[in-house]
Amino acid sequence: YLATDLRDGVRLSRLLELLTQDWGLSQKLRLPATSMNPKLANNRLFLEKLKEVTKMDFGISSKDIAIGHKEKTLSLIWALIFHFHVDIKLDEFLLRREIAYIRAKHSIHNKCVPINQTSNIGSEHSSTILHLLLDWCSVICSVFGIRVTDFTSSFKDGRALCYILHYYHPSLLSKHFISDDARSNLEEFSEKLSSLGGVPTIPPPSDFQTGPNEKVVIMYLSYLCAQQLELTEEIRAAIVIQRALKRHMYRQQQAELEQSSYDSQLLEFHTQTQAAVAIQSVFRGYLVRRERSLVHSDKHQAYTSLNEDMEHSAVVIQSMYRGYRARTELTLAILQNNIQLGILSNSTVEQVLRDTVAYLSKERLDAILTLQNCYRTWSATRLAYSTRNGYLYLKTCVITIQRAYRRRRDAIESLKHTRATLCIQSHWRSFKVRSLYISQRLAVVLIQQTFRKCPVYLKNRQLEKETRAAVILQSMCRGFLVRREISRRIVNRNFILQEQYSAELVQNILHQAYTSLDEDMEHSA
Repeated sequence: YLATDLRDGVRLSRLLELLTQDWGLSQKLRLPATSMNPKLANNRLFLEKLKEVTKMDFGISSKDIAIGHKEKTLSLIWALIFHFHVDIKLDEFLLRREIAYIRAKHSIHNKCVPINQTSNIGSEHSSTILHLLLDWCSVICSVFGIRVTDFTSSFKDGRALCYILHYYHPSLLSKHFISDDARSNLEEFSEKLSSLGGVPTIPPPSDFQTGPNEKVVIMYLSYLCAQQLELTEEIRAAIVIQRALKRHMYRQQQAELEQSSYDSQLLEFHTQTQAAVAIQSVFRGYLVRRERSLVHSDKHQAYTSLNEDMEHSAVVIQSMYRGYRARTELTLAILQNNIQLGILSNSTVEQVLRDTVAYLSKERLDAILTLQNCYRTWSATRLAYSTRNGYLYLKTCVITIQRAYRRRRDAIESLKHTRATLCIQSHWRSFKVRSLYISQRLAVVLIQQTFRKCPVYLKNRQLEKETRAAVILQSMCRGFLVRREISRRIVNRNFILQEQYSAELVQNILHQAYTSLDEDMEHSA
């Protein structure tokens, strides 16, 4: 209880040490604080340290805490909460950025009404946070046409709380469940908030209808705002990562589409090239076959004319040979006849024979030379004709082979260049994508590291550790007290049992003594 647990100043001092991380105050405390003087001294040390840290005067004395003044003690605890808890839970930079984002998103230009400066809810530092917290509530509620001017009357009907929760979680609390009935609004808000978790349970609706406490409303709003800011940061980080991933996937799909279209175009180009090559080869084959047919026809005509010339030459030679034989036989017959008649002498016959032989030898030699010359001419002509046709045929074949080789070589070189170009393009695109991914990943890691190193995150982690340590210490202390009480009760029970046993033993002894005395008296009588 506040009237008894905080009077000695020890727990308040330990709480201040946890909040300020200054562990020198416990060494100055006077323990055990059972009388009034140690309590006053401990509370005086606590108030001096609190005034040194907060630079504030809370309007409470050490005597008020020592005697257990409830109102002043509660006001002191609320001041500690507003000075330390709100500052830790709410980050000013994130809150300003969230307000600017909501205004820019919904084109809101209104300003919130300033907080009453006479209200004793916090220090000057927390007053800035409270202005921002009220401004945050105002810009959210203005989206739905609700005006928020303070932390009391504006939240009386519960609509502002419901609209704030609906703005961040429309699927959790629908707009259709928000009505003008304050009780139904507060019950709906409390139910949805308990399912959401992370925020303490709000007071019953009757407390709000009579006028909600400004400090209680600020506490719940600070919890709700801190939770939504944390979730908003995570959601925005996830949105940024999703957008980057979608851009990366879109660029990858575009690259794949470009690659597939380029591959289809390349395949179509190769198909057209192969078709053109086939058509050209067929046409060239047709030309070669036609040229060969023409060559064969010319050769046939040449052979035909040559055979005709040879037949004509053979007929001429045969006619000349027959004339020569006829003349020779006629000459020999005339000579034999003249010899028989005695017209010619032997010497004359011999001279005629010599002249004839000489003449015949000369004609034979001329004929042989003519035949040899004609044969050589025909052989040379035939050889020359056959050599030229072979040369032309070989030349045509060589040109066809060279053309096919050059065409295949050009196709292979073009295919190599195309594959090399595609490989370079794919590697360059993958390099760009990897570079972009690595840069974005490093940026995300840097943002996460910076976020983890920020003071608010460290304070939250430290607060969680301290809360966990305090809970463990409290549980151990409660267990120790319970065990001590149980042992004390067991000792008291054993003592009572021993007393009862001693009393019964004494009664038995006295009874035996009285009995023996009566027997002795009877025996004596």
